[in-house]
Amino acid sequence: MERSKHHRMTDRVKVVGKEALLTVRLKQQFGNFRLDIDFQVPAGLTVLFGFSGAGKSLTLRSMAGLLHPRQGYVAIGEHVLFDSAAGIDLPAQERHVGYVPQHYALFPHLTVAQNISFALPKQPARIGWHKGREERQAQHARVDELLAALELKGLERQYPATLSGGQQQRVALARALAAQPRLLLLDEPFNALDIAVRQRLRDSLKRFQRRFSIPIVLVTHDHDEAQQLADTIVALQHGRVAQVGSVQDIFFTPATPDVARLVGQQNIFGGYLATPTREEYSPARALRVEWLQSEIQTQLAVAQGTGGDCYWLPLPGDASLSPSSLRMPVSGCIRNDEVLVQRLPSNLMPPLWTARGAVQWIAELLEAQTHGAIVRLLVRPCRGEQAESGQNVIRSVLELYVSRLRWREIEAMPGECLLLEIGPEAIHRFAGSS
Repeated sequence: MERSKHHRMTDRVKVVGKEALLTVRLKQQFGNFRLDIDFQVPAGLTVLFGFSGAGKSLTLRSMAGLLHPRQGYVAIGEHVLFDSAAGIDLPAQERHVGYVPQHYALFPHLTVAQNISFALPKQPARIGWHKGREERQAQHARVDELLAALELKGLERQYPATLSGGQQQRVALARALAAQPRLLLLDEPFNALDIAVRQRLRDSLKRFQRRFSIPIVLVTHDHDEAQQLADTIVALQHGRVAQVGSVQDIFFTPATPDVARLVGQQNIFGGYLATPTREEYSPARALRVEWLQSEIQTQLAVAQGTGGDCYWLPLPGDASLSPSSLRMPVSGCIRNDEVLVQRLPSNLMPPLWTARGAVQWIAELLEAQTHGAIVRLLVRPCRGEQAESGQNVIRSVLELYVSRLRWREIEAMPGECLLLEIGPEAIHRFAGSS
């Protein structure tokens, strides 16, 4: 009997290099949630990045063949796994895709070596005795190679219940690799591990990906994980692709306010291009702030509000705004780690602009939180004596980051005022903003 087209396609499995493209287009309704995904990326290490509920795991399970979207297309290079228009929907076991769920799903009654061996490609039942022995030797060699690569030597005879979380994760990864997949899918593989183990396993995964050249798609909402691992990031928001790009693209030039908040840039502003009041060092054109929003979740009851006449921001360094853009709306974010924070000089009202083209804001310190080597500051901008009467005060909170060494030099207490120097490098204008 002639073999089906699906079986013939499965026969053409080969290693997919980085030059191939991973194409994913998926449309499906899950109750009140709609998944509408469309991206094409180089087949390196791709991170699906987004808040919980963004559709990351649904996308991964659909790629693995565990869910069946109503419409879509999934392919690695020329290898088509799913094409609703052509009637192609390979079963999960025929996609040659390694899938590691969040909870690993190891077989509890099998040892480490047996868990890995279980996933090895099965050979025809009728082969010669000599070939059978050679095949068994090759399988043992393959298991030994994976044990060594994932630092599992010495654990071959142990059962999953006796292993740590990090060891179980590596066994699950070795089992997925044993099947010689054309694509590896990892759903938040380090989520339940402590920080030290997580860091070490991230390093191991990156080395492994370079060694075996297998395309990987990894789901995470962890900033450090995405920045450390990704060749390409696909940022998801509410079941859709919000932006695709490198780590630099996503974290330093977010395209929308939603992506900015996703990567931790909470200081979102809106305004328009205008000419500041002439004073020393004031530029010919700058951004006049109309509103400043922050979605920081704190116990501080801070309402959003608007800025007054003296709230300006410099144009970003890469701005290409023409004179015809005057009065056109502009939106962007103030990068939280690019603002120079200083103590406010006593009995001195600082000038609005500096010689290098930076603007200076006065801000009240609300809170300082130490996070390892950095300090997170929550400040409320105000402007000199007008703040005392409640006029010309931005009632949103700015989130800023400084080094712990820098903060020891400042040593301000909540309620005291700080001087913020905001230069062009601290301003990012969203794509499509005039």
